[in-house]
Amino acid sequence: MAAENCTARAPPPGPFCSWRLGPGKDVWTSLFYTGLVGSVVLTAVVPFHLPTLTPSSVVLLVMTGCAGTAGQLMLIRALSMAEAGLLAPFNCIGLVFAVFWGLALFGAVPDTLTLTGALVIAGAEIYVWPRETRAGRAVR
Repeated sequence: MAAENCTARAPPPGPFCSWRLGPGKDVWTSLFYTGLVGSVVLTAVVPFHLPTLTPSSVVLLVMTGCAGTAGQLMLIRALSMAEAGLLAPFNCIGLVFAVFWGLALFGAVPDTLTLTGALVIAGAEIYVWPRETRAGRAVR
């Protein structure tokens, strides 16, 4: 996630964050660099913690990778078409779905710290959204 956040910022905060999303940028390039940064980071960590893989777990990993790639591509495309302030409320919906799928698939009930963090994130987005929307209209 850090890589896609870097792609939406200006001025560039680091060596991997030297571009900015916009209507003229190719989403595949952003997707490639996001995957590259993630691969480099995970290559340093995963070999020491990866359990033995079964054929069914490999299939699940590939399906997860395809779903994650599709989601990342849609996020990059959305950020290239609209302002981040306009898309911020959808993160709140993502939090709701994360809790739902955690409960439905894994029986994971969020603890107090998790719910507090989700409320802080949602509150910040709700606070910033109208202000950024007004600022975006004023620029145009």
